[in-house]
Amino acid sequence: MSDKCKNKNFSTKHKEPGYRTLFDNAHVIMLLVDPDTLDIVDANHAACEFYGWNFEELINKKISRLNSLPEKEISAVVQKAMDEVQNHFFFKHRISSGEIRDVEINTFPTSIEEKTLLCSIIRDITGTKEYEEAYEEKLQKSEEQYRNLFTEIPISAMIHDKDTGEIIDANPAAYNEFGYSSFEELKANGVWYEPPYSLDDAQKLIHKALLEGPQEFEWIHKKKDGELTWLHVRLSPVMVNGIQRVMSAAINITGHKNTEIALRNSERQLHTFIDTIPDIVWLKDLNGVFVTCNNKMELLFNAPISDIIGKTDYDFHAKELADFFRQKDMEALESDRPLVNEEIVTFAGDGHTEYLETVKTPMHDSNGKIVGVMGIGRDISERKQTEKELLEERERLGNIIEGTDVGTWEWNIQTGETIFNKRWAEIVGYTLDELIPTNVETWRKLTYLEDVEKAEMLLDKHFAGELEYYENEVRMQHKNGKWIWVLDRGKVIKWDEKGKPLVMYGTHADITEKKKAEARYVEENIRRRILVEQSNDGIIVLNLAGDVVEANNRYASMLGYSMEEFLRLNVRDWEHKLTHDEINDILKNIDESGMTFETLQQRKDGTFLDVEVSANGAIIDNEKLIFCVGRDVSERKMYEETLKQAEQKSRQAHKILQEVIESPKGVVIFALDKDYRYIAFNKNHQMTMKKIYDSDIEIGTCMLDYIKNSSDIEKAKQNYDRVLAGEAFTTIEEYGNSLFERKWYENVYSPLEDEEGNVIGLTLFLTDITERKISEMELLRKGIQLRTAQSVGNVGSWEIDLNTREVDASEEARKIYGLDENRKYTVEEIREMPLPEYHPILDEAMTNLIHKNLPYDIEFKIKRKTDAEVRYIHSAAEYFAERNVIVGMIQDITERKEAEMRIVEEVNKRRLLIENSNDSIVILDNNGKILEANKKYVEMSGYTPDELLEMHVWELDAKWTRKEMIYFFKNYEERPQYIETTIRRKDGDFVDVEISSSMENINGEILIFSVCRDITERKETEMALFRAKALAEESDQIKSEFIANMSHELRTPLNSVIGFSQVLNDKIFGDLNEKQSHYVSNILNSGTHLLKLINDILDVSKIESGNMEFYPEPMNMPEVLEEITVLMEPLIKEKHIDFKTNIELRNTEVNADKTKIKQILYNLLSNAIKFTPEYGKVWVDSKVVNNKIQTSVSDNGIGIAPEQQSAIFDPFKQVSSSNNRTHGGTGLGLAIVKYYVEMHSGEISVKSDVGKGSKFMFTIPI
Repeated sequence: MSDKCKNKNFSTKHKEPGYRTLFDNAHVIMLLVDPDTLDIVDANHAACEFYGWNFEELINKKISRLNSLPEKEISAVVQKAMDEVQNHFFFKHRISSGEIRDVEINTFPTSIEEKTLLCSIIRDITGTKEYEEAYEEKLQKSEEQYRNLFTEIPISAMIHDKDTGEIIDANPAAYNEFGYSSFEELKANGVWYEPPYSLDDAQKLIHKALLEGPQEFEWIHKKKDGELTWLHVRLSPVMVNGIQRVMSAAINITGHKNTEIALRNSERQLHTFIDTIPDIVWLKDLNGVFVTCNNKMELLFNAPISDIIGKTDYDFHAKELADFFRQKDMEALESDRPLVNEEIVTFAGDGHTEYLETVKTPMHDSNGKIVGVMGIGRDISERKQTEKELLEERERLGNIIEGTDVGTWEWNIQTGETIFNKRWAEIVGYTLDELIPTNVETWRKLTYLEDVEKAEMLLDKHFAGELEYYENEVRMQHKNGKWIWVLDRGKVIKWDEKGKPLVMYGTHADITEKKKAEARYVEENIRRRILVEQSNDGIIVLNLAGDVVEANNRYASMLGYSMEEFLRLNVRDWEHKLTHDEINDILKNIDESGMTFETLQQRKDGTFLDVEVSANGAIIDNEKLIFCVGRDVSERKMYEETLKQAEQKSRQAHKILQEVIESPKGVVIFALDKDYRYIAFNKNHQMTMKKIYDSDIEIGTCMLDYIKNSSDIEKAKQNYDRVLAGEAFTTIEEYGNSLFERKWYENVYSPLEDEEGNVIGLTLFLTDITERKISEMELLRKGIQLRTAQSVGNVGSWEIDLNTREVDASEEARKIYGLDENRKYTVEEIREMPLPEYHPILDEAMTNLIHKNLPYDIEFKIKRKTDAEVRYIHSAAEYFAERNVIVGMIQDITERKEAEMRIVEEVNKRRLLIENSNDSIVILDNNGKILEANKKYVEMSGYTPDELLEMHVWELDAKWTRKEMIYFFKNYEERPQYIETTIRRKDGDFVDVEISSSMENINGEILIFSVCRDITERKETEMALFRAKALAEESDQIKSEFIANMSHELRTPLNSVIGFSQVLNDKIFGDLNEKQSHYVSNILNSGTHLLKLINDILDVSKIESGNMEFYPEPMNMPEVLEEITVLMEPLIKEKHIDFKTNIELRNTEVNADKTKIKQILYNLLSNAIKFTPEYGKVWVDSKVVNNKIQTSVSDNGIGIAPEQQSAIFDPFKQVSSSNNRTHGGTGLGLAIVKYYVEMHSGEISVKSDVGKGSKFMFTIPI
């Protein structure tokens, strides 16, 4: 005991030493007061410590100096206490610092040396009072929130008697739901149980909820006005004011149920339309599994629809064909756009084949996510042959247009005239008509001035040959006034003879989003760096070896290093607590889920600091990195240790002596020595032991001997041994055998020490805290009721304290918003969760709520924190000015919204399918009455929609009578019916149609869905094709006979001309002068050329008529190449051609028509020599590639322009008219070459650059 609290004058020092020791060492506050003078005559150490004065200062004060009451009232209280055995008070006492503390005082009179004094045992209850006041406020607030939620929640909520089902309580939403204006009216009339439901059913569900827990079901009921509505009901057992009740929470789902019915009807109608369409229709999921299809698929697979759904193409087709179908499905899914294919398929049902045009379209759900692919296959066999070339051209052009998203421009550099395509104008927000007239100034006016200057500099470099291409990023002004970024590319494709640029082609690509993304990326990097450097915590990135990859200055300074030094370190250089193996294990196994731990790290100067580390692993650029946040927790550790010591000291404040203390109210106190023998106990403990164990305890006896239960003995001994080891601690334990007699006590165990601090025993201070526990349980019960109500209705509550700007959200509200349940949030953080477009609406609603006291009830969308999923929210709130808080509720209504959108989407889809169909669609009842017709049907019939709705279908049909139609409808088969007939239009014209019909029962009504396709043009085309085919066959016969006759008539005299010219040229009949020799040579050359032309024309005629002979035989390819080389030597020498061959065949034999192979080689070589200037180069390569002979003829001649290469294999086509005049030729040679190569199942191709030469390469199988 400190000197300031030692009492050397008071007469109690003459008492035995044990008393003085126990008095001074007692940890409860004790004062002895003279009742006559109110002077404090003695005080123990605990009193000095509590009041803050030393012993001499404290005993020189009156008790009234400590109490906040007037001295007269204090004197009266003291006298009252002296007249009773014991008394109990609550006061406010002033301590030396001036602070007022709440105290609980137990008093009793005692005699010391014939002087009667008042002994006061004082307990500081300031913390308890503050807790009780806060607890009371929180309980009141919880009850208010519960009542507000119960009243304001837009869900029908009722409290029922558990036995009878009687309604005990209900909120406004409940009696409004049943059509009543008040709870009293609801209670008086009860709930109407619409058959087949009954009161007995309701009571059974209530009892089931009591036995098994909450029950959920759908229930139909009748409102006061007779309207039938659907409810989704949840029954949950609840405790209300300690009484077992059942709460029902109901949500009106009538709209949802109607939506389901409408959706089912819409789906059936959609399936009816699909079955009615004469095309094949199917839907697959992402795995290629059939989800649905129409009836025509049954014929294709020779299986019923029920056997098709759930299977894939692999269950019906060979793997190769199934692979092809799957590939086309994936192409459509990956491109996220419809893809058109054409394919020939065989119907397993009857074995016939069809040429199908299939359109495969990715299907999306309401959130835009791809969920499968829909395919439509249309039979185009009948028109395919006549439309082949046109269709191929259209598809090619369509793919080019669809595949590119760039604008194109063509610039006449000399005149400034410029041609733009439609996309060029769209990029800057205009149409082409708005830009007319277009020239280079059109581009200049729209382009940012500085970018024009840069573009002109780059163009000058391109024109000068310094740049192969012109490429530049420019800013252009959009029609809406904004600047966009455009990638401008181009190249001069035409120059004049002096090298001056004439024409330039180029493209424009909109790269605005790309530029924005680049800017965002730079901005994000800057923001991230600032965030890292401004953090109060150390941040560091490690690689798998533990080396520092990146860190902020905070972590480096925390460990005493410069940033340059720190970046050279490894985690093992400063980690002191973890072993190297433990570090390796963390680095190797940590992942995105992360971990948090406390450790000890060494500074550069050798000192240590406590650090809390939060770490996560991630794969960045194929390298595993560990991201760590380190927080210095040294001060927190010191505080925790200080707090622990303070708690230890506080627990030792409960030593008490029986000789001095006489039982405060509600407190059980006793003291034991080290052998568990009683030193002292109060009357409360004595009575408790008598009541529990029927024992009369005595000083000096062992307490454990009185306890009858062995487990209780062991538990008591464990607690006592902890105290005797020097530990002070507090427990809360429950006593009592009955629910109504149960008591809770706060048990304070403290070591009993002598003056030297040695433990000589223990004291136990038991305080009755039953009232506090009951309050806690009541708060818990209210909280459970609140959470139950919110969970039942999927409704969350929240409260905004406008003074602190903090948001208090319930568990269900946090779940709806995806918030961390352990974190506090501000108004500003919650405001950012709704999507940006709802911010103005919510801000206005909040302003009106606070300033005008206008409650709001609105719907909006949020992005949930946990998974970033967008959810629909319904929210309502009210403002409570007296507390300056806003109390509201939120409800997740996403499922309801999605159901509403699905029905709208399905209805629109059906409407779009009907209205946008290229076929005429009409819906009939089972009597042939027209119920609905799309725009195409109206146009085809010539009647108005209103006129059609008054008609029967037989009034339009020119082929079928009314009687035949009615018979047809009555004997209609389930499968779709296909017929051809003729429709009589309103204007009297007739239209041939093909009708596909199917019947469906929709809500008990028989409807007939008919798809009518106008086949008038097809009929006319069939007739025209028939006539054209006959005419073409007749024309081919006449042409063949004509060419054969003409070739014979021409070759007979021509051979004579060539023969006599050859005789004259060989000077057999004598010499000729120079002029005669020149003329004879011209006649011979012209005759030879004309004979070759006639032979070529005859060959082409045979090719076109299919009469060309083909005689394959084994032949040696190297020998053929040698023969042709020898044959071409005169031409090679005449033009001084550098001719080379590279033959790698080694006497390879091939089964081919030798004459035609020689003709192929002759034509290719003669062309190469013809179009190569003198002293040029021609070379031949031949080798075996993939079991095929690959032969190429190359030259460095004039070359062929790219736009002309696709036509050079056509008959009578040449590179250009100027080449034709310069080099001669018929334009038939390459056409014959291509046909001869294809006769051998080979292929031929050309590669050529203008001015650099050409390479013709053909391959034929060995």
